[in-house]
Amino acid sequence: MVANNQTKALFDAAMKLAPTERAALLDGLLAELSQESEQDVAQAWADVAESRIDEINSEKVQLIDGDSILNALSDGRRP
Repeated sequence: MVANNQTKALFDAAMKLAPTERAALLDGLLAELSQESEQDVAQAWADVAESRIDEINSEKVQLIDGDSILNALSDGRRP
């Protein structure tokens, strides 16, 4: 369960805390992990956006305005 000596020492110290203190520690750790995850997601979206911009600038993709798409869909056609 515990990865290395340092982690084991931290785990052992945490287990000596009162239950409410362990819960607070857990909340803090989970919040930190959640923040890191949100940053990873934000970076991934930024990478996708930059890739799309590159595709547009290099004319690898053709832009279609929203009205054309909506009209095609309402007519039963593929945009």
